[in-house]
Amino acid sequence: MDNIIRNPKKPLVVFKYLFLGVFSILLTGGIIVKSKYPELVSALFAPVSVASNNIASTKIKSTDSRTNLLVLGMDKRSNNSSVYSTLTDTIMIISFDENLRKPVVISIPRDLWISETKSKINEIYALSKSKTCDEECSMGMVKKAVEKVAGIPVHYYVMIGFDAFSEAVDTVGGINVDVENTFDDYDYPIEGKEEDKCGIDISLMSDDELSGTRFSCRYEHLHFDKGYQVLDGKMALKFSRSRHSANLLESGDFARAKRQQKVLESFKVAILSAETLLSPAKISGLYGNYQRNIKTDVVLGDVLLFYNTYHDKYIGEISEVVLSNEPASAGYAGAGSLFAPEPEERDALYDKKYVLIPNDRTFDQIHVLVRQTLFE
Repeated sequence: MDNIIRNPKKPLVVFKYLFLGVFSILLTGGIIVKSKYPELVSALFAPVSVASNNIASTKIKSTDSRTNLLVLGMDKRSNNSSVYSTLTDTIMIISFDENLRKPVVISIPRDLWISETKSKINEIYALSKSKTCDEECSMGMVKKAVEKVAGIPVHYYVMIGFDAFSEAVDTVGGINVDVENTFDDYDYPIEGKEEDKCGIDISLMSDDELSGTRFSCRYEHLHFDKGYQVLDGKMALKFSRSRHSANLLESGDFARAKRQQKVLESFKVAILSAETLLSPAKISGLYGNYQRNIKTDVVLGDVLLFYNTYHDKYIGEISEVVLSNEPASAGYAGAGSLFAPEPEERDALYDKKYVLIPNDRTFDQIHVLVRQTLFE
């Protein structure tokens, strides 16, 4: 089943790259703003400026000396330069102390069931939008669910869509990525063709026949060769999202996650290069992309605070909590914390969906695990 989390070989490697990638977004935001509007920034954030009091505080939000940033990756994004609702493809909390000595990344699977909303956690944003909930209300519901799962407050959120990513990669002239293994994906979905019947008459098919039918026009064939490759935005996105590789080393959610972090690290290198930072055109393009395609409650003043506070800090060893239904013997924090109910229970209690729920059917054990990882 596609949604089952498969054999995470090295979760630390995966989430180290994610931390660096997302953190670079905040730092780069500061670089962009300082580069594009140095005089404006200087005026807005001077200590004597009245305006600065309305834009941001003088200290980054935290609880128990830790700041928790919710990261949401959306599987669809811009529509006439605005965000529209869809499922959240990635849900993670990045938690860091004021010196970056003990950063922690907490991964929450998209199939996790939330009883209050009677849905998977990745459906909450879309469901709230369908009920005419505004953006603040929708994000409030997501944050509340995440806080319930992890047992810690969410201070900020960043919502990033793939359109933003693809456009940003093209703006910096592509990225240089080390492809670990040659692989082919013959089932990469083509957006907009999810319901295409490919000329097949399904009117007389039974449910079993229908479920076993391959609608080939819905997919494209991807091929990547081993070694360093320069990828444009479109191919970097496909490389990041592929999950049905014929090469088992590159198949599944965790292989995909590892590639995503590799791409993010390569993007960080490109965006912080002298070639980018010294190019007014690239800085302007990145700034426009940031405005159009990234939603966050990290306001302009806070972006500068993040930059000024952390840009020269050394990032300590990154710990991770990966909530999953893998056996506890898998050897990483969070393994064995969840399980998938049997079909009978699933049909009766969970809207016939494949879902994951905590082993003790509460989040108490997960709260203990998270706090141990953060503070011990």
